[in-house]
Amino acid sequence: MIPIVMPIAIGLSEARGMGLEVTMHATLIAVGAVLSGAVFGDHASPISDTTILSSVGSGCPHLEHVRTQMPYAVTVALCASVGYLLGGIFLHAAIAWIGTLATFLCVMAFLVRREKQR
Repeated sequence: MIPIVMPIAIGLSEARGMGLEVTMHATLIAVGAVLSGAVFGDHASPISDTTILSSVGSGCPHLEHVRTQMPYAVTVALCASVGYLLGGIFLHAAIAWIGTLATFLCVMAFLVRREKQR
């Protein structure tokens, strides 16, 4: 995906005519999105070698291991998606990072509140 995404990120940032700094932020955000998507796919896929080896090594049934790991993977993917969306809109890596952190804190606050209600 990097050979596909990098020219798009560079082309879009140069089309905005904002200079080298914006191009660097756009490429950092694009590479981060590609790599985090790859890690998510590896972690959440039931046919991934690391998922299979983790379940076998821990003595856990394979699909049960996948089912227990999915809430964690989806939560982080949701937080990262918000950050990448904000980073893509503003073309600034710090805004993407702050957006991701804010989303993560909101999700954690929601989960704590939900747990207290139980």
